Formats: sequence, structure tokens, C-alpha cells
Amino acid sequence: MAVSTKLLPRCLAFLLVLCISRAKIVTIDVQQAKNLIQTGYIYLDVRTVEEFVKGHVDAAKIINIPYMLDTPKGKVKNPYFLKEVSSAYKKKDHLIVGCQIGVRSQHATSDLLADGFKNVKAMGGGYVEWVRNKFPVITMVDGSSWITKSIGMAIASPNFRYRYDQDRPKKFETPMQIINLVSY
Repeated sequence: MAVSTKLLPRCLAFLLVLCISRAKIVTIDVQQAKNLIQTGYIYLDVRTVEEFVKGHVDAAKIINIPYMLDTPKGKVKNPYFLKEVSSAYKKKDHLIVGCQIGVRSQHATSDLLADGFKNVKAMGGGYVEWVRNKFPVITMVDGSSWITKSIGMAIASPNFRYRYDQDRPKKFETPMQIINLVSY
């Protein structure tokens, strides 16, 4: 009994430090996200590939790494999410995490912070709020071509990897090529 009374305060102190040191999720609105994207932040779209292909935020540095995957049993957390993000970005990179309405981005941001990423912000309201504010988006037409209001921007998704340069798309073979390209 004497041992437990000595350990109890230490355990409580440890738990308190652990709770305090856990990074807090910073949620920003779409206007703040747009401003940060214009200063060079990377936009990490965590929606499914299908959602991304239908339309996504117009950003110079963007990549789609789904946080949830569609399976025959329903949606499940992508078991490779952290590994994929870690292979694409450094822990010190500035990321804005966005999804459809802001829920998945909160979970993804929490996981990234717990994994050691330092400069991560969740975009509140997600793509729906971005569109509601009439900010630039990229949508696919006729199943193969993209429409964008920007010249010289990069598009990355698991299925489509193009860099637009004066309306002449160039296809890239690997995800890392697009990441390296947009990091110049």
C-alpha cells in the first residue's frame, strides 16, 4: 500500500504532462486557408479519390491521400495514411488538411500531430465551404481533362498527375515527381 501511494502522484503527474504536451488541433476557416495556400502552404486533400476527382481546391501544391477508404464493409481508416504522408512530406512542412465538410480533416490532423508533424492546420467546413465561398476549384470534364482558372499549377491524385504549363498538360509517372515539381 505504501508503494502505491508514492506511485500515484507520479502517475498523475505523468498523465498531466502527457495531456498538456499533446498538440492542439488548429482549425482555420476557408479564407485563412486560401491565404495560406497563396503563401506556399501545401494542401493535403484527405477525401476519397472519387471525391477528389469530382472536384478539388485550386492550389499550387496539392496532393490527395485519402484518410478513409471505401471497402465492401463500408469506410475504414486508411492503414497507410501516415506512411504515405510521411513519404511525401517532412515533419516541418506547412500543411493544410482538408476534406469534404471538415470532419475527416480533424481526425487526420490529430493523427499527423501525434505522429510528429509540427505545422498542420485543419480547414474547417472543407471543400463544401470552399465552394460556397466561390473560391477557385478544379473539376474534371469529359472524364479526362481538367478545367482550372490557373496556369502553371499542379494537380495530383492517385489517378491523374498533370502539370499545366500554358495549357499544355504533361503527364508524370510517379507521385514523387509531382511532389518534387510543385516544391520548387
